[in-house]
Amino acid sequence: MAPETKRQPLFVLETRRLILRPITDKDVDAVYRLYAEWDVAKTLSRLPFPFSIDAAQRFVAEAESAFAQRSAWVLGAMERSRSCFVSIVSLRIPGIDPGVPEAERAEAAGLGFLGYAVARPHWGHGFATEAAARVIDFAFDDLRLNRLQASVLRDNPASRRVLERLGFSLAEAGIIEEPLYGGPPRLVDRYLLRPTDAPRARDNKIDA
Repeated sequence: MAPETKRQPLFVLETRRLILRPITDKDVDAVYRLYAEWDVAKTLSRLPFPFSIDAAQRFVAEAESAFAQRSAWVLGAMERSRSCFVSIVSLRIPGIDPGVPEAERAEAAGLGFLGYAVARPHWGHGFATEAAARVIDFAFDDLRLNRLQASVLRDNPASRRVLERLGFSLAEAGIIEEPLYGGPPRLVDRYLLRPTDAPRARDNKIDA
């Protein structure tokens, strides 16, 4: 009889309303529905549009590979009460990403990139803030990162309010970014958060 292999424990982060866990191939349809919605996709310059099921499969495969390397945590947020997929929140660590040039990895030591997207039917319920706050806890308390960066399009005030509520402050304004899906360049504002600047997210456990 073959020896029993020990299963790795499932990685899970929890909040009052959400369970966050790494996305898998079982989430391809949910990822497709999320990013195929133009109202979501237009705020994310680094994804193609129209967003196809093939693009969703590639997105999930890359997320699984990055999680195995611990260079990124791309987490699906499931609402506890209905067990439905409501959002994705990501934490990318360029300092340990083998796909990033060595000089850039050294410069990015201790840095994490935070991102999030909420499915259109679940807007307006505070899920982005709740999920991101939990990932901030994880980034600073468990991974011991010393700063987080997030970028938001100038014409996305809702996302900017999320970052400001979480304690982020404006670090660089008016960066020109060309959307991967085409169209004219748009302005992006870059925000930064350090552990000492996030008392509302970490001590008060923002969840709404």
